[in-house]
Amino acid sequence: MVNKKIRTVMKKILTVICAMLLSGVTAFQFTSCNNAEDENIPPRVTELRFNINVNNASVPDTKAVKTDWEDGDKLFVFFKAGSTYLDAIKYVTLSFNSSTGKWDGACSDALTDPTELGSDGKMWAVYFPFGGVAIAPDTDPNYSGGVTFRTSGSTNSALDGFPIYTFYMNGYASYTVSTAGDVATLDGTFDMKLPANYVYFYVDKAGDKFNENEKYRLAVEGVVPVACVSFYKGAFIETPQDYDTFTHEGSLGRFIGQPMWGYKYQDGIAFSGKINTQVNYGSWGSGSYWGGSESVDHKLVFFSDGDPAVTKTINAKLTSHASVKLLSPVKGVNGWVQAVTTPTTTLLNGTNWANWNLGAEDVNDLGYYLRWGGLIVPKDYRAQGYLTERNIGSSLQTSGYEIFDAARAYLGADWRMPTQADFNKLSKYTISWIDVGNTTETVGPAVEGSVTYTPNPTNPVHSTNAGMKVEKDGHSIFLPVTGYKNGETTLSEKHQGVYWCSDYYSSTASYRYRFYKSSWHSTDTNGTREYGQLIRPIKKN
Repeated sequence: MVNKKIRTVMKKILTVICAMLLSGVTAFQFTSCNNAEDENIPPRVTELRFNINVNNASVPDTKAVKTDWEDGDKLFVFFKAGSTYLDAIKYVTLSFNSSTGKWDGACSDALTDPTELGSDGKMWAVYFPFGGVAIAPDTDPNYSGGVTFRTSGSTNSALDGFPIYTFYMNGYASYTVSTAGDVATLDGTFDMKLPANYVYFYVDKAGDKFNENEKYRLAVEGVVPVACVSFYKGAFIETPQDYDTFTHEGSLGRFIGQPMWGYKYQDGIAFSGKINTQVNYGSWGSGSYWGGSESVDHKLVFFSDGDPAVTKTINAKLTSHASVKLLSPVKGVNGWVQAVTTPTTTLLNGTNWANWNLGAEDVNDLGYYLRWGGLIVPKDYRAQGYLTERNIGSSLQTSGYEIFDAARAYLGADWRMPTQADFNKLSKYTISWIDVGNTTETVGPAVEGSVTYTPNPTNPVHSTNAGMKVEKDGHSIFLPVTGYKNGETTLSEKHQGVYWCSDYYSSTASYRYRFYKSSWHSTDTNGTREYGQLIRPIKKN
């Protein structure tokens, strides 16, 4: 019995020892194999360096705008390693160092493994000339792996989060990666060029006038303020993509003739946009491809925030990569004149109301039908998207957003658009509807059958005008019926007076002031921001 127990214990002990020995042999073989492999594995790459040359390969005529690289210039670089596009958030920022004449590179936080770049591949670069740039993953599922570009750190915080205004150059190149120890070096050369069909405007300095960035805008008939707003798999995507079509502005709403943002460069301001090469809309050009073989008239409007806007017309041939130099845009100098007539005013209970609408020549004119936040009368109001200004989530009287107040932009810092409260005050004054038979069905000068308005704002008699006279203490203003535009030629609600307020209603609509013959006023309604409506300015006290 005892011997049987001893034999059983010994058997168990022997089994354990065998198992331990077998385990030890297996572990040894695994360890031995690992040691042999480690001898052939190079050290892990812990540093990525860049040896990238960047040439300014611009058309010589445009180098009046950008003659050489300057300290702080930045390029954003995106990659395709072999046949695989890297997600665009795995980009590299190149910054020019004027002391060394080299471009210093820094990886985004997303590019944590330099070996993803492989040994060779393709790369794309884009150069933004001004303002801070933030890069974020593209939220459109169709562009998964792409990025969008937005402004950040602007001198005017109201612009943060808006699309990049424009881009100046882009480039495409091959690269190779060599490794020495734990350091990988990426080599390549970019020839940065102006995009096709781009045109540049350079405004010379006028004294000390140009001393701030992100303050200036230039509208040129026939030129689109397109912007590079995203990058996806080898393509820089602009907005609007279908820039030659008025009826499809793109979701960010930049269309032909709208203002381009400028940036300070040397002693002046530079602007860039894309020429319209296919569509002829009257004064927008001459001929089906007006940008090519002939010089035509182009109306220019220059906005300098806080100063009255000035305008001129130039006869020029705008071709791909063209560069146009403009002399100082000052009223009465170099052919520039004030863009709109400054209205006289009537004081109603402490508020200086203009006697005529923005863009009108006098009380006999209706003025500009503008979109809310827009500065130029569109050729077509039939938008599929809204203006970029649809993103404004506040009143145009809020600090920073005054740059989108058309009254201020055209007339200067002493003027503003009326608020909801300003129009509501008018309800407390004496209101008189001035009727002229059925002529309220058609409005506007130079339209067959329209009313010719001849009001005198300080005269209580307006017997020949269709619209509303508002009087307080013997002083009065006249608001003609206007209707509003929601298409290229469509004028809706022609029996109403419709005027913009500066107040926000929703992400796509803003408050407006409306009056009828039977119902004299309403500021509780809202209008879609893409509608063309009129503005009655107020001069600040």
